[in-house]
Amino acid sequence: MLGIPNRIIEVDFASDIVFKGVSIYGVVGRRIYQTWNQVKELLDKNLLHLEKIITHTFPLSEINRAAEVMGSGNCGKILLLPEEV
Repeated sequence: MLGIPNRIIEVDFASDIVFKGVSIYGVVGRRIYQTWNQVKELLDKNLLHLEKIITHTFPLSEINRAAEVMGSGNCGKILLLPEEV
């Protein structure tokens, strides 16, 4: 789990965790920077090919259309680009 909620979140541990066999791992500290460094290394060594991962690109103004594509399940990663002013 990543992030700190701004309110208390109630969880039914029996139904939502135990019976579903869910494992929960809390991420704190600098682990996210380690992940960024790992991805940068993969990109630098040409071992990660983003053109195979990013299947759609939309301007930020088309976020609703991007959400529809994501909801259809017919995509990989979707890139939203801020629009120039």
